[in-house]
Amino acid sequence: MQEVNIEKTDFTLWEIEFEFTNSYDREKFTFELARKDFLEKVGVDALEDEDDKLFSEIVLSTEIIYYSCDSGHGSNIINDCLNALKKDSPGFNEMDYEYRWNKLDYNDYLDEQYISWALDISSYGQIEYKDGILSGDCLLLVWDDCNCDQCENEL
Repeated sequence: MQEVNIEKTDFTLWEIEFEFTNSYDREKFTFELARKDFLEKVGVDALEDEDDKLFSEIVLSTEIIYYSCDSGHGSNIINDCLNALKKDSPGFNEMDYEYRWNKLDYNDYLDEQYISWALDISSYGQIEYKDGILSGDCLLLVWDDCNCDQCENEL
């Protein structure tokens, strides 16, 4: 088991925001049926809705934010979050969605849950964070200088 202070690693915290939108034909869906379908697909209620009777469609949308992490390259953060979405919101692929990501300064979140949430998503729970310390069998995800047995076996 490796343990290292987060400040000595390459830990990079990312915020990934997904915006989901779905349109419903007013001839096939009432407003309540559309909201129910949206909730079943995404797992959360629509934050914004457009129920203007002048339009032929009902438009519902919401945002979901995930936190992910790596050592700064950002290459897998979207895939990590999409895997989490598949579990949390099984019908999300049936909707239009956009995403954007922001690099955060993890130092602003040392005493909050965001770092642990990011590690749960990106390391699948293999790395833990507590009191400024990252621990796990292999820290390569967040530490380029990781020299654990797993890393040496990959060489």
